[in-house]
Amino acid sequence: MDGVFNLPEATRSDFLRSLMHTFGCTYICLWHCHSSSKCSNLLFLDGIYNNVNSTIAEETLFNLYQRLTFDAANDEWVPGAAFKRHMAYLELQQLDLLRLASAVIQTQFYLEARIETAIFMGCSKGEIELGFSTIPQIDMKAAVKSLFPEDFSREQIHHPASSSSCSCPSDEFSSLRGVLLPAPEGEQEAIIRAILHVVISSSSSPATTTSQPPPYNNSAFRAYSSTAYNLVTSSSSRRFSLMKRSIEFSRTLHLMRIRDRFHFQRQHQPPHPLIIGTQNANNNNHLHRIISERRRRENENKCFRELRALLPPGTKKHKSSVLIAAKEALKSLIAEIEKLNIRNQQLKTLLGSSSSSYVNVHISSSPSSSNERLNVAVSHVAGSSSSEERMVDLQVAVRGESSSHHHQSDIMIRILEFLKSLQNLSFVSMAANTTTNTQGTTITQIIFRIRILQGSEWDESGFVEAVRRVVSNLA
Repeated sequence: MDGVFNLPEATRSDFLRSLMHTFGCTYICLWHCHSSSKCSNLLFLDGIYNNVNSTIAEETLFNLYQRLTFDAANDEWVPGAAFKRHMAYLELQQLDLLRLASAVIQTQFYLEARIETAIFMGCSKGEIELGFSTIPQIDMKAAVKSLFPEDFSREQIHHPASSSSCSCPSDEFSSLRGVLLPAPEGEQEAIIRAILHVVISSSSSPATTTSQPPPYNNSAFRAYSSTAYNLVTSSSSRRFSLMKRSIEFSRTLHLMRIRDRFHFQRQHQPPHPLIIGTQNANNNNHLHRIISERRRRENENKCFRELRALLPPGTKKHKSSVLIAAKEALKSLIAEIEKLNIRNQQLKTLLGSSSSSYVNVHISSSPSSSNERLNVAVSHVAGSSSSEERMVDLQVAVRGESSSHHHQSDIMIRILEFLKSLQNLSFVSMAANTTTNTQGTTITQIIFRIRILQGSEWDESGFVEAVRRVVSNLA
């Protein structure tokens, strides 16, 4: 393990990544022993955290955990116990890990990262810490021993195995060495009463074995008695079982008190400022997202309400129904626009042909040689002499030196009002022109194209006389 601390930084980082990938651990920390004239401390040298599914709080607590300093001379806390005791492998579960943690940040990190098992490997340079969020499915001690066999052989030299049996606890209670368990008076009295009850009940059972006095022997050695050996062995085993149960009971009680005290401190002690800042930033971002989403929904509902107001009455309020009705309305509007465009093109074509015919008529029809002041005539349009629909041109010519533009407009307005009052006619188009002959007489010529409605009676002479009266009254 000492070689890991002596590796270059890049090589050491690659080794830690491969170690994390091999064992599937959550984090790895290298604690280097920094010795000074006064004391020796364990400082963070290098480490890596598996941030695949980690949160911001976990990474913040891991960064704070790296800044901690641990006393290397104290073997009651971790990290430090494996380094001080020269232990190449020390595995702790969650309860033991929380009990032996020496800093609040360390405990908060273990809980936030949900560390279930931690392994500490001590060497002369410092200590290597491996943390697991799940219990490993492989034999971690054998795997670590295959990686660092020399450190395990050195551990056997520091801790030789004893060949004789002793009444001390087994290795599973080695983590309790040097730890002073708090025992209030009430709990201590309860433990003493339980021990006395077991001892009294075990000693009150009658002895079923029969013992005979040993024969008289002048030898200085006492004769061997198998019964006495069995009694000593059974009493020793009872004492060992009683002590084992007492220690287990005390250990469980102590862990329960530590857990309750930690929960109490966590509820009443304010968290670290960095954690508070991170939580406040997360809360602000979450609140901003909630407000933005609420505004988006309000704008969306407002747009749907405005769209529904444009649709025909009776449209359902459901968004899908509004969208379907809007789609159908758009389709009908597009079809109507296409129809109107086609009709507009037809009217433009008809208007162009009508204007050209008016011009031709105006050019071809020279002013009448008569000296009548008012001349009204009706001519049939070529191609419209069928019985179903007839088109006629009403030609009105007014002579006079006082004829002007305003006089021409009054005549057109009076004739249009007259045509509007008739029920069997419909106005199509109109053309007007004003000329002056060689004698200086002004001639105003107006041509109205009129459609005679189907099935209506048409009196051409009466119509001409009526128009003449309308224009003569104005003239």
